[in-house]
Amino acid sequence: MSHSTDAIRTELSSQGNEFLDYWLSLRAGRLLPDRAEFDPVQVKHLLPFIVIHELIDPEIIRLRLVGTGVVSQYGQESTGRNYLDFVEPERRAKASEAIFLVREHPAGMSVTLQSSTHGGGNLLRRTIALPVGDAKEDRKFVYFCSTRHEASERPLTEPAKLAVQSVANRRYFDIGAGIPEFSD
Repeated sequence: MSHSTDAIRTELSSQGNEFLDYWLSLRAGRLLPDRAEFDPVQVKHLLPFIVIHELIDPEIIRLRLVGTGVVSQYGQESTGRNYLDFVEPERRAKASEAIFLVREHPAGMSVTLQSSTHGGGNLLRRTIALPVGDAKEDRKFVYFCSTRHEASERPLTEPAKLAVQSVANRRYFDIGAGIPEFSD
């Protein structure tokens, strides 16, 4: 089943929809915008929810920027770390493949992430991922906008260090190149 950007909007938070609108405004008829065109001033209110992944190789997805809202919720700064360190070991290859598809295919991705903390808490995050080009340095990036969706029955009363993330739901959507083949 094909999912377009319009069809996926009901799954996104208001911040996710604003992020999608900004990303779409940068494309100028291309499949993806260039990194140099992304102006943080234009989406200043979304910066706390933005996470930038640089795709180095299938075993290293460097977190180049983690917004303050994401950092405060997880209770730790993770900028510069390998995203896959926060994924269950048996799921790392699939998680890497899923993110690489966003950039390599290219396609958009809507994900509900279930996160566990070292203190035993759980939370859900609604996330949209979109590919971004880098004409100047030819690096591969995927920009995410990730907002808290809901808490589990054990709400977090203070930030708790992220232990592991898993996918509760993932859906790719068409940005002009179709939807990639993938199964979790």
